[in-house]
Amino acid sequence: MNRITRRIKGTETVEFVDGQGYAKLSHEETVRLLFKTLADAEDRLENSDVRKAYFKLEDWMYGTGKEKPVEVQAAMLWGGLMVACNSGAFEWNEARNLFGEFMSKKMNLR
Repeated sequence: MNRITRRIKGTETVEFVDGQGYAKLSHEETVRLLFKTLADAEDRLENSDVRKAYFKLEDWMYGTGKEKPVEVQAAMLWGGLMVACNSGAFEWNEARNLFGEFMSKKMNLR
């Protein structure tokens, strides 16, 4: 999800992200945008089953799946991450980080 707001450090104040033109919206448009963003966030929370399925795949990779060649494990994990990303369960950067963490553990870098 692309953020449309940011918190001002040390305060409870929230403002619109600069450069997006959100500050020029009317009150009605602002409320509509915020409700749409809230609905999008709730939809992603409903996709938590997809997240659970991904982590179940990852657990399997550390258990029974560890017998597969690392290339196969990487392909299976990446496929699972792409499905999860396209369903909205993960953001792109989060998926890349998860893949990197998994592979660094597999390569004994962690």
